Amino acid sequence: MRLFALLSMAAVALAAIPTIATAGLVGHYALDDGSGLTAADSAANPLPGTLTGDATPGGSTSGNGTFDSPDWVGGVSGTALSFGDFYTNSTTFGPKIDDVVEVANSGAGSKYEITGAISISAWVNLDSNSANGRKSTRHIAGRDTAGGPTGDVFSLKHRMGSSADLLEFLIDDPSTGNVNLAAAETLTTYQSASTHNGWVHVVGVFSPDDYMRIYVDGSLEGEYTEAVDGVPAAIDNSDAGATPLTIGRLNNSDEHSFYGSIDDVQFYDMALSDDEVAYLFANPGATVPEPTAVLTMLGMVGVLAAVRRHTCS
Repeated sequence: MRLFALLSMAAVALAAIPTIATAGLVGHYALDDGSGLTAADSAANPLPGTLTGDATPGGSTSGNGTFDSPDWVGGVSGTALSFGDFYTNSTTFGPKIDDVVEVANSGAGSKYEITGAISISAWVNLDSNSANGRKSTRHIAGRDTAGGPTGDVFSLKHRMGSSADLLEFLIDDPSTGNVNLAAAETLTTYQSASTHNGWVHVVGVFSPDDYMRIYVDGSLEGEYTEAVDGVPAAIDNSDAGATPLTIGRLNNSDEHSFYGSIDDVQFYDMALSDDEVAYLFANPGATVPEPTAVLTMLGMVGVLAAVRRHTCS
């Protein structure tokens, strides 16, 4: 009877494996689709993104041939999307700056109308820090607009230029407007030290009335605290309206686009811990598991060990 009970417990633990939940995950764009014009969202209540630009993604020709982007390319895990190569047509050769992944129905009333804690995670691989038709800020992912704080909500971005080249995390404060937190070193510096073939992991974490943090490759690289700097009490959605979630470019400006590749974009409605950020960096493509899921797995290991001890005795 004891062996039967142990085996029953093991069966229950094993059955729980496929349904392990992810802590606070709101959206996950793994960008492992590899082809087509859709970026799947694997989180609950999925809101897939649509790839748009000058032309259908994919393919290039030699020399000054056509580079249609965002293109599906190799990523830090699976595939990724490349933004901002060059295009040609009958009259023009120049940088493509209008490519974007836009998530429909992701504004007011959607799961991305987040007012409290938030964490945004993404992998980026910079192609160039030069302007090539772009404005000073290159959008990575979030709900953000050009032209000041009106319509802004939250985002990760890259402030370009030889005097900047900084990864930044933005939260729109209901009282004071945009709050931007920059990483300590340039993106080029982080990229030169990359252990993932030029890919750099960036995470922005916001805890209302507590702190804003930016992590790069698993390490804390910038922080505002309520006691020292003042931190927003909430995220302002009041003037954002239908501002959609986008990846690679602002929704309302062709000139605020990232110049490189982006992979594995994740959004959480919680403030990730140092350990959770480190876990994402160490496991590209993975999401943060629920604590209960971890306990379930540990419990399963214990039960199976007990079964083995019983059967061997």
